[in-house]
Amino acid sequence: MIETCLPTPKLQYEARDPRGSFIGRTDFAWPELGVLGEFDGRVKYDGNLGGSVTPADIIMREKEREARLRDAGFTVVRWGWDALMRPGVLERRLRQALSS
Repeated sequence: MIETCLPTPKLQYEARDPRGSFIGRTDFAWPELGVLGEFDGRVKYDGNLGGSVTPADIIMREKEREARLRDAGFTVVRWGWDALMRPGVLERRLRQALSS
């Protein structure tokens, strides 16, 4: 992000709905532009979660959380290692969201 001269994001941002209720913590945020960024690594989905939590449970929670973020008016941009290793891909995604 720094190398591409994108605006500097806030890290570990506490996203809230319009009433001020906490929705979740996001990896990156440009709150003044209404954009949130989430990096998706494989660790939380790899099945070594312990207890009765399954990867499907984690995915469903993520989908519900993201729906709440979008309902609160945020644009959510997600990326994983593949996009991170191809900076042009990530830059295009972020620039598009930040300019909307």
